[in-house]
Amino acid sequence: MSLKGALIASLLVQTVTAMSQNMSLPSLLDHNMTFPPLPQDFKEMAKKLMTRCSQNGYSPPNVTDYFLNSSAMPEQKIGNPIFLFPLLLSSLPLLPGNRAVLQPDTSKPPKQDPAMNITRNMLNCTNLPEMIEFMRNTAEKDHCFMRAFLAPLCWATALQNSSQLSPGQLGNLLWAAKPFLEAAPPTALSLPSRLQSAQLVEMMKLFSEMFSSLSEQHRDEIKRWMKERVTENEPLCHPVQNISSTFPPNPPKPSAMTKLELVTDNQGLQTGLTNGVTSDGKAPNRARRDLGQGNLKGTQLDVKIVENPVKAEIPVNPQNPDKPSDVPTPGNSDKTLNELSKEEVTEQVNKKETVNEMVVQNPGKQNDSGKQIDVGNGNGNGKNESKENMVPEDPSTAKEEKETGKDVQKQEGEGSADDGGKNKSNSPPAGCPRMPWLKAEALRMMGRFFSRLPEVEVKAIPTEDLCKFFVTPEFPSSFAKADGMQPAISRMLFQRLKQECSNSSQNFLNHIDRLGSLVCFFDDGPSLNATLSKKVLSQMADCENAGIDQIKRDLMRKVMSNGDVPPTIELLRTLGSSVSILPSSKLSDFSADTLKDGLTSLREVKWKPAQARILAQKLLEKNVTGESLLSLGSMVRGVDSEILRKVKLQGLLGNEGLKNMTEKMSSLQKKALLEGLRSSLNESDLVKKVPDSLLSSLSLLSLEKAGISSVDQLGGRSWSRTQSVYLIKKTLGQGIKSEQIRKLGQAVQGITCSMIDSVNQSDTLTIVQTLADSSNWLSKTQVRCIANKLFLSLEKQRPGYFVNITNSELQAIPALLLIQLPIKAIQGLPATVCPRFLEKMSQANLSSLPNSAPSRWELRDRALRCLGKNASNLSTAEVLSLGPLVCELDPAWMSSLNPAALNSTLQALASCEHIPRPYRAPLFTLITRVYGAPSDWTEDVMKLLGPLLLLNDTSIETMPFKSWLKSSLSGLLDSLQPQTAAPRPEEFRSWPDLLALSRKLFQLKTNPILQRRRRAISPSVVPSVSAMEDLGEGNMYWSPAQLANMSVQTFREAMPVLGEIRNFTAEHLAVLREKAVEAWGDVSLLNQTQIVELGCICQGFNTKELQKLNITSLDTLELLSICNWNYTQKVAIWQGFIERTGIKMAQLGALEMTGLGNFICGLQPDQIDQLSTGEFKEAVEDIGHAKCPVTVLECLKRKAISAFGDPKSWGEAEASMMGNIIAGLNGTELASLNSSVLPFIRQSAITLILPERLAALSVNQLKSLGPDNAAIVTETQRSGLGVEQRAAVNESLGLSTSRSETSTSAPVAVPQKGGAPQQSVLGIAVLPVVLLLLGFLL
Repeated sequence: MSLKGALIASLLVQTVTAMSQNMSLPSLLDHNMTFPPLPQDFKEMAKKLMTRCSQNGYSPPNVTDYFLNSSAMPEQKIGNPIFLFPLLLSSLPLLPGNRAVLQPDTSKPPKQDPAMNITRNMLNCTNLPEMIEFMRNTAEKDHCFMRAFLAPLCWATALQNSSQLSPGQLGNLLWAAKPFLEAAPPTALSLPSRLQSAQLVEMMKLFSEMFSSLSEQHRDEIKRWMKERVTENEPLCHPVQNISSTFPPNPPKPSAMTKLELVTDNQGLQTGLTNGVTSDGKAPNRARRDLGQGNLKGTQLDVKIVENPVKAEIPVNPQNPDKPSDVPTPGNSDKTLNELSKEEVTEQVNKKETVNEMVVQNPGKQNDSGKQIDVGNGNGNGKNESKENMVPEDPSTAKEEKETGKDVQKQEGEGSADDGGKNKSNSPPAGCPRMPWLKAEALRMMGRFFSRLPEVEVKAIPTEDLCKFFVTPEFPSSFAKADGMQPAISRMLFQRLKQECSNSSQNFLNHIDRLGSLVCFFDDGPSLNATLSKKVLSQMADCENAGIDQIKRDLMRKVMSNGDVPPTIELLRTLGSSVSILPSSKLSDFSADTLKDGLTSLREVKWKPAQARILAQKLLEKNVTGESLLSLGSMVRGVDSEILRKVKLQGLLGNEGLKNMTEKMSSLQKKALLEGLRSSLNESDLVKKVPDSLLSSLSLLSLEKAGISSVDQLGGRSWSRTQSVYLIKKTLGQGIKSEQIRKLGQAVQGITCSMIDSVNQSDTLTIVQTLADSSNWLSKTQVRCIANKLFLSLEKQRPGYFVNITNSELQAIPALLLIQLPIKAIQGLPATVCPRFLEKMSQANLSSLPNSAPSRWELRDRALRCLGKNASNLSTAEVLSLGPLVCELDPAWMSSLNPAALNSTLQALASCEHIPRPYRAPLFTLITRVYGAPSDWTEDVMKLLGPLLLLNDTSIETMPFKSWLKSSLSGLLDSLQPQTAAPRPEEFRSWPDLLALSRKLFQLKTNPILQRRRRAISPSVVPSVSAMEDLGEGNMYWSPAQLANMSVQTFREAMPVLGEIRNFTAEHLAVLREKAVEAWGDVSLLNQTQIVELGCICQGFNTKELQKLNITSLDTLELLSICNWNYTQKVAIWQGFIERTGIKMAQLGALEMTGLGNFICGLQPDQIDQLSTGEFKEAVEDIGHAKCPVTVLECLKRKAISAFGDPKSWGEAEASMMGNIIAGLNGTELASLNSSVLPFIRQSAITLILPERLAALSVNQLKSLGPDNAAIVTETQRSGLGVEQRAAVNESLGLSTSRSETSTSAPVAVPQKGGAPQQSVLGIAVLPVVLLLLGFLL
C-alpha cells in the first residue's frame, strides 16, 4: 500500500476509535451532525449486511479514487459515520465476479459508477434523512452497500427518536433499517416504549412486510407490544403503566413432548395448547401472573422494562444465577424440594406457578375459586353485542360463548391485558375498552399480525369493526399468506365475514378477491354456478389446507358443467396450481404450445405419475437436452427412464434446478440419469458434482471407483446408512477422534459399536458429547453403544460413580444418554442432583427406549422422589417439570393430584407419543370423570384432548353427529398419520392403530344424516366421485355391494384415487375388476396410462389377464411394484413383460434390475443364474428391497455370494446392502456372520428369516441385533428360540425382564409432607409375602 493510502487508513482507524469509545450524542451534535452514537458491534453488523450484497451479485462502489484524490478530510466531517464506509468495504471477502475496492485499475479509463455517485453525495450529507432520500431514488444494485451500512444506525435512530419524528420521517428511517432487521434481528431487540398512533402505523407496516422472516417468538412479542401501544393511545385507557419489550433469546429446542398447557392470552381466556408459553410469548401464570414455568424444558421468556431502548440489549442467559430458576432449581442448590425450608419452597413455587389452575368439569372449566367458566366469546361488557357475533355451531358452543365474557370481565380486574396482570395498579381505568386493539383502526394497522390473535379475540371483534376492516385497503394484504393462522380460526373468521358483513352470498362473492388466504376455507361450492365457481377457483391457487383439493375438484366440475370448456391458456391461468385436479383425459386435450405458455406455473405443481407422463410427452422434443429437462420442473416425474439414461451433461451439473428436479424423481429415474451422466464424467467427478438428491442413489461400487480417502470429503453431504458405514471404514478404519466426528456430518450414522468401544478412556467423554451433537443421525443401536461406553468409562474412572455423582458431572451427560442408565444406577442417584436430573428429564426424548422398558418406570419414579411431595400437594409446574415422563404416570396416581394440576396433566397427555398399554383404560375412565363422556365434548375440549380419544375405540364409534366433528376428526387423523409407510414394531410404536378413527370419518363423510340418527350406513348409498376423492384411503370401508352400484362413468373418474389403495380385500378387487372390464373392455386393450391409473386395482385380474397387460416400460413396472402382489401374480406380470419386450436375461443391466422392483421375484432360478454378476453387484441394494419368497431369496443369495464372496467375510456395508437377500442365508451361513454386522441388517429382512434359521444365531449374535432389529422379531420366531436366546433378544431390545413382568409397574411411593404415603402396586404385592414370613418367624 502507498504512503498516502496508509495515512488514509490510519485516519479512518482513528475515526472509528473516536466514534466507538466516548463520543456521545451531544458531542456529535456539536459538529452539526444529527447522528446517534454507533450501536454496539456496529461494524460487525454492517459488514455482515454488506457481504449479503456481494452474495447477491452486486459490485461494491470503488471509493478509493475519491478518497485519494479529495482534499484533506474536513474537520467537521469526522463526526459523520459515513467515513467508516470505505474501511468496511475494504474488509469484505472478495467473491467471484466482484472487484477489489481498494485496488483501483489505472490501466482503463474511469467509468461512471452510479453506486460511487451515491456514495460521493452521501459523504457530503449532514443528516440521515438526506442520505436516505438519495438512496430511495436509486436502484437496489446501486444503493445496496450503502443501505446495508446505514441499516443498523437507522434502526437505532428510529428507536431513540420515533416519538419525535413525523410518520414520513420515521417511514424513511424504517425503510433504510429493514435489511438489518431481516438479516439478523438481534436476540434482544428493543422497541419504543412510547409511540403515537401515526408512528405506530409506520412501525407495524415495516413488521408486516418482514413478517415471514420473523421468528414465531418475535411475531408474538411484536403483537404484544403493539397491543400495549394501542391501549396507551386509547383516550379512555389513561393512565396505563407501560413497559418496553426486550425480545428474549429463542428458547431451546422443545423436547419430544410439546403443547403441554392450556394457557391464557391477555384476559385469561383459553387459547389452546402451547409449550408453556402463551400466544403472546409469555409464560403462563396464576393470579399473580408472574413469569413461570409450565413447559417441559422449563424455558422462560423475559420481558424487561427498558428505560433507554437504544442501549438496552440485555441477553437472557439461562444459566444466569440472578434469573429465577425453574422448579426444581437447576444449578441453584443441591437440595431437593423436600429438603428446602418452607419459605424456600414457597418462593420457588410462587415464581413458577402457571396461570392455568383451572379444571374442565363436564364440559366447562373452573377458576381458582371453583366457579364454572367456559371457553368462548368474550367482549367488552361481558355480553354478546349481537347474535351474529357468535356464529355458534351447536347449543353447547353457544352457551360457552355467552358465559365466557362475564368470567373474563371478572378476571380483567386482576391485571392489564398484556403486562401479565402483575398488580392492580397496572389495570386500566373504568371505561377503558377491554381489548382496544380489536377496533377497526387497530386491525388495519395490525396487518399480517392479525394471524397471531387467539381464537377468543377473533370471536370478540365487534361486528361493526370487523366489517369496517373487511372493506379497507389493508385487509387483503393482512391475509396474503396463510402462515401463522390456525385453520380453525381462519374458518371461523371466514364464516363471520360471510354471515355478518354481507347481505347475501352473492354480495359476499363479489368481494371474494379481498379474502386472500381466507378463501381457502370456502365451503359452499354446491350453491355456485359455473361463472362464480371459476371466480372462486381462481383465488384458490395457493391453498394447501386439509380438504381443499376436494373443494377445488368440486368447483372444477361446476366450471366444466356448461359443456366442454376449451383447453386454453386462460383455463391454465384460472386454475393456477389447482390445475393438477384436472383428469388425465382433460390434460391430453391441451396443445403443446398452450402448455409451453403456461410452463412457469405447471412446473411448480405436484403431479401424479400418469398426469406427469402425459405432460412430459407433449412438452419434450425428440432430442432431449439438459435445459429442456430442467424446464419441466415437477413434470419430470413423467419422463421415461430410457430418455433420462441418454441425456447429456450439458446444462445440468452446477445448475440449482438439478437438485430441485431430481427430488421429484423416482428411484429408477435417478439411476437412469446417473447412468447418462457417467458417459461424460468419471466416478470421482460424478460423486463431487451431483446434488445430494442423487448422491444416495450411487452404489458402493461407484464410491469405490471414486477413490474417496479423506474424512474431509464426507462432511455436508447426504449419505445413506450403507454408504456411510462403507466410507467410515474406508477413511477412518477402526479409530475415531472427536475432530474427525465433527467433519462427518450425516456420515456419522456409519460409526459402528466396535469403533465406539475402541475409544481411549481419556477421550471417551469428549467423543461421546461430540456424537450426541449428531443425535438426529444416530440409530438406537449407536445410542445404546455410546451410553454403555460412557457408563463403563465413568465407573472405571471412579467406582460407584453414579452414587456420588455431582451436579456438574450429571450436567455433562447428554439427556439422550442419561435415559439409558441401568436401573440400579437410576435408583442410586443422590438427592443432591435432583434439580439437574429433572432439568435433564425435561429435555429427554424417550423414543429410543422400548415402550415397556423398565428404565421408563425407574426414571419416572426417581423424578417423583425428587419432587419430594405427595401427589395432592404438587403444583402444575412441578408435575409438568417431569417432561416426557408425564406420559408414564399411572392414572391411579394422577387421580390424587389437585384439580388444577390434574387438569394440566391430562391436557399434557394429549401430546404424548406413547401411553403405556396398561394405563389406557383407567386413563380414559379418569378423563371421562373430569371432562365427561366424549359424546358430550365441545369442539374446544376436542381440540385439547383429541388424541386421547383413541384410548377407547367405542367412544369414537358412538360419538353423535355435530357440525364441527368431521373437520376436528379429519385434523386429528392428519396429525397422527405415520410418517413412514412401514409400520413400526410394537415396542417403538407411538399410538394404537387408527382404524376406529378412520372408520368414523368414513361414516361422517359418506352419510352424515344417517350418522346423526346413529344408524348403520345403508348399502343403498352409492359412492360418488366427490366422496371417493375426499376419502382417499378411507375408500377401503365401502362394502363390495356399494362399489358394485357405482356407475361406469364414476369408476372412470375415480380410478386414479382407487388405484392408489393397497388394502382392498379380494372381494373389493373382484368387484373393481368387473368395473374395469366394463369401462375399458378386455385388459389387453389398456394403454400404459390407464394401467398406471388402475394401479393396485390390477391385483383383481387373474394370471392370464395379468400376462396380457400391455406393459413394456420399466417405469410402469416400478409404479405397480408397490402393490401387494402374491408370488403367482409377480410371475405372471414378469412373463408378460419379457414376452412383449423380448429382453434376454443376459441383457438385463443394473438399471433394468432396479426397475423390476418386486417383480424380480418372478424370475425363475435358471433366469437368476443367467444375470450378469457385475450388473447384479451394481444393483444389489435395490434388489434387496424386493419381498420375495424364501426360495427366490435363496437363488438371489447364491448370486450375491458369487459377487461378494462367502457371507462370513461380509462386513457391515455388505450386510446393509444385501437387504432382504440376507433372509436367503441358511442357518449355517447366518451363524457365520460377524456379530458386528447384525445391527446393519435391514429390519424388513429380519421378519423374512425362517424361525429355525434364526434359531441358529448364537446368544452373542442375538445380543448384537440392536433395539430396532430385536423389536421386529416376531412371536413365531421367538417361539423357536431357547430360553437364553429369548433373553438375549430382550437384552438387545432393552428389556432386562420379560415384557409381561414390566407391564404393571406403577409409580413408587414418594416422600410425604404429611399423612400416610400412597402405597404402590409393588408394595401391595409384597405385603402378603412379608406377613407370611412373619408367620413363620413367630
